[in-house]
Amino acid sequence: MVTPRYAFDATHALRGSLLRKLLPCRRIILLSDFDGTLAPIRPTPAEARMPARTRKLLYLLSNHPSITVGIVTGRSLPDIRRKVGKSHMLLVANHGFEIFFDRLSWVHPWAERAVPLLRQLALRLRKQLRPFSGVLVENKRYTLSVHYRSVPKRDVRRMREVVLDFLLPFWKDFRITEGKKVVELRPNVPWDKGTAIQRVLTLLKREKHGCVIYIGDDTTDEDAFETLRGGGITVVVGRKKQSRAAYWVRDPAEVWEFLAALAITLAERSKP
Repeated sequence: MVTPRYAFDATHALRGSLLRKLLPCRRIILLSDFDGTLAPIRPTPAEARMPARTRKLLYLLSNHPSITVGIVTGRSLPDIRRKVGKSHMLLVANHGFEIFFDRLSWVHPWAERAVPLLRQLALRLRKQLRPFSGVLVENKRYTLSVHYRSVPKRDVRRMREVVLDFLLPFWKDFRITEGKKVVELRPNVPWDKGTAIQRVLTLLKREKHGCVIYIGDDTTDEDAFETLRGGGITVVVGRKKQSRAAYWVRDPAEVWEFLAALAITLAERSKP
């Protein structure tokens, strides 16, 4: 863990150290989380939307000949497709258990085996949590999420106890992790956003692309930061005293500023 540096200088241009890493790159793989990074976090996942200017800028970058743009998210593949619409973007969904790009579609084999049990657990959890208002049990086929951002504060502790008490007997089959107002259940295999990115870079033949940029805000993104430590540009959203990311920006609005600065840098570099 390190203390990340602010990604901008005193004039709000990209830091010199960051620019020095970018300028030699002939090709760039730009990867970003969705919720809390490209889109502000909302009370429910369904309400989250990318601002129009962020969507427009992402599409502009994804059509640049020297950039591959990807979204790495805990959302299911159908869900993130709906959120981003038709595009040329790489999609890494369900915390890396699904990968889709161009004509490539891949699902981790262990994820398929977990589908029947996850379906049963989702149904049983919904029954267990009926006494709590505002809780959302989301079955994402290969993973499961319990969102409690809208649960009244007085009920959160008890609700989490009910969830964890219910899930703990399945610890051999599933990993239980927590994020921002969410409890996550994933197949208990050594796979996360970091290992998924390693697979993506292999599929994309990273040596032909050069630099990798990863932007994320959640604890699950720390695995990606660790994978890219020393070999990529990593940016955490939100000021943190400790992270595996090298740089930080304040919020999704500054993510847009970072991407805009990247687009300007590329445009300047391509001038004769």
